Amino acid sequence: MHIFHRLIFCFAVLFVFPSSAFSQTWAGFVPTSEKVLVFGYGNSVSEAQEKAFANCKTISNTCSKSAGASLLSNNSTVYLICCTSPRLGCLGSPNQSMTVAMERGKEALAGMGFSSCALAKTYSARTGKPN
Repeated sequence: MHIFHRLIFCFAVLFVFPSSAFSQTWAGFVPTSEKVLVFGYGNSVSEAQEKAFANCKTISNTCSKSAGASLLSNNSTVYLICCTSPRLGCLGSPNQSMTVAMERGKEALAGMGFSSCALAKTYSARTGKPN
């Protein structure tokens, strides 16, 4: 009887929670020189980034050569941070905290030789639209 209950439980879990309920959705994002983040979504980091690149190429000729990604949650936020020296450079920094996102973003940009950085826009990763 014990094995029977286990089988019933497994069946109930599979029936009530199909495999798609356990999949994770990622938001990929690509910054442009127009100070815009373009989003794409997928079930993996690489799929989301590829879709973000494809979407970006349809609307801009100034897409970055690198993309970021963030696992979606109810309040996923991506901060677009742009620097003006020695030229314009932007990146998306996902985080729940603007302070942490700014610190990490500025640190990454400084490592690439950029300075004079500031927050350009805040985006909802879930919708891909500015907040």
